[in-house]
Amino acid sequence: MNNVTRTQAYLDFYLRHPEIEWALLGHMVSRNGGWNMTDLKGEFLAKLLTEKEQTDFFSFLERGNWLIFQDIYPQFLLYEESLAKEQPHFHLLRHLNVSVFMEVV
Repeated sequence: MNNVTRTQAYLDFYLRHPEIEWALLGHMVSRNGGWNMTDLKGEFLAKLLTEKEQTDFFSFLERGNWLIFQDIYPQFLLYEESLAKEQPHFHLLRHLNVSVFMEVV
């Protein structure tokens, strides 16, 4: 839904699967992006940037975080399902809007 829920989703997944360290990294990166979003309304950046610049930068951070999440989180869910079913399900990545780059990686 938003950066807060995405950040929590990364952490929740990591707590269920600590062997997937990328989930913890995703949580920290998403959380850092959220801090940057919050800073836009803080004491300093609000004085340095126009309202439009603040909005544009917020949108840039939000979109970037969302795009990363869209590529990564479906892999986490397929990993979880693959464990549950005891067979790989990563062939489904192409049906979940995961980028070709991430599918190969």
